[in-house]
Amino acid sequence: MRGPRLASEFIGTFGLVFIGAGSAAVNAWSNGAVSHVGISLAFGGIILVAVYALGHISGAHLNPAVTFGFWVARRFPGSEVAPYVIAQLAGATSGAFAVRAAVGSFAVFATTRPAIPVFSALAVEIALSFFLMLVVMAVATDGRVAGEVAGLAVGFIVMVDALMGGPLTGASMNPARSFGPALATGQWASHWIYWVGPLIGMAVAVLTYEYLRRGFSHDHRIANTPAIHPEGAIFARGACDDKGQMYMHVKAFEYMIQNNNLPCNVKFMIEGEEEVGSKSLSWFVE
Repeated sequence: MRGPRLASEFIGTFGLVFIGAGSAAVNAWSNGAVSHVGISLAFGGIILVAVYALGHISGAHLNPAVTFGFWVARRFPGSEVAPYVIAQLAGATSGAFAVRAAVGSFAVFATTRPAIPVFSALAVEIALSFFLMLVVMAVATDGRVAGEVAGLAVGFIVMVDALMGGPLTGASMNPARSFGPALATGQWASHWIYWVGPLIGMAVAVLTYEYLRRGFSHDHRIANTPAIHPEGAIFARGACDDKGQMYMHVKAFEYMIQNNNLPCNVKFMIEGEEEVGSKSLSWFVE
C-alpha cells in the first residue's frame, strides 16, 4: 500500500527537520547550549533511529535526492518518485513550522545558508551528498553488507558530514531539509544549491557504487589469495537474502565452496548447471 509508505516518509522527514534543523535553532535561542557537535549528533541520531524505525516501511529515504538516486539506480519505480518527494517536502515544511512555533524568529537558524562563495558551497554539497549516497547504496543494495548496520552507517555519515560541512553550507545534503525551513522563514538565499548539489552528488555516487560493487575483497585469513580467472572477471548476479544484487568473483565463490563458507544456500550455474543448495542464480562474463 502506498499510503503507509508516504506517511512514513512524512513522519521521518518531519522528525529530521524538527529534531535536526530544530537543534540549530535551539542552539541560537539558548546561546550555544547545543553546540556545533550537538547539532551534528542530532542530525545523525535522528537519521539513525528513523532508518531502524521506518526503513522496513518506506525505505526511510527522507530525502528527495536519495529517492532520485534510487530511481537512477533503477531500484525505485518512477511512479513513486513524485509521491515520495511531495511527502518529504510536506513533512519537512511541517517540521519547520513546528520549530518556528517553538522558538519564533530563531527558526531562521534552522535554514541552510552558505558561509562561503556560492560555487564553493555547491561543490561542498556535491561532495557531502556523494559520500552519503555511497554509504546508502552499500547498506541498502549490496547483499554482502550486514543489514543490521544500515542505521548506524547512514547515521554516522550524516553526523560526520555535518561536523565538516555544517559551518560551511549547513551540510544539507537534502533538498527537503532546506526547503521546509526556507518556506517557514522566507529565507531563500542561494536555495538552488541545496537542490542541485545533492542531486548531482547522489547521482554520481550511484554510478560510482555500481562500478565498485563488482569488486570483492581478498580473504586476508589465507596465505595465498585466489588467482585471477583466466577468461576474465566472472560474477554471480543476485542476492542470497533477496535484498538486491551480489557480485562475487568466481575464485572467491570457489574458495567459499571449498571451505563450506557460503553466506546462504544458493544454486549456481557455471557453464552448465551445478547445484549448491536451493536457490538459483545466473552467471555472466564481463
